[in-house]
Amino acid sequence: MKYKVVKLIHPSTHETNYCARVVSSFSVTLHDICENISRECSFSVPDVKGLVSALQEEIEQQLLAGRTVRLGDLGSFRLSLKSATSDTLAHFTPSLIKSVHVRFTPCTETKSRIRLDNGEISLERVGEKLLSDE
Repeated sequence: MKYKVVKLIHPSTHETNYCARVVSSFSVTLHDICENISRECSFSVPDVKGLVSALQEEIEQQLLAGRTVRLGDLGSFRLSLKSATSDTLAHFTPSLIKSVHVRFTPCTETKSRIRLDNGEISLERVGEKLLSDE
């Protein structure tokens, strides 16, 4: 996994810190994934695309109905809200809700596979030069 080190400046204290950010080499398209799946099973690429499209639509419908969608060994999707606060329960109105987000939580098996300590991930720092404190 490639990463870069980025400089963060706190807006109010102006304190400087550095942290790691993943650098994506390239994006994999839905077509690429469907081709890979097609090679591993008896379904054609259009069959896989149709299934994925239907799954996406069903997940969206279930989320809109307020349900959590659990996809077995992959993980689960749920909705969350971002809202402003209110001094009292009586003063809280729907207008304080600012946005809706889709959250994905991987299952235990997926989490355990994508960990630094399991040996499946190697880290490579990338960037033109190493950052130093100024």
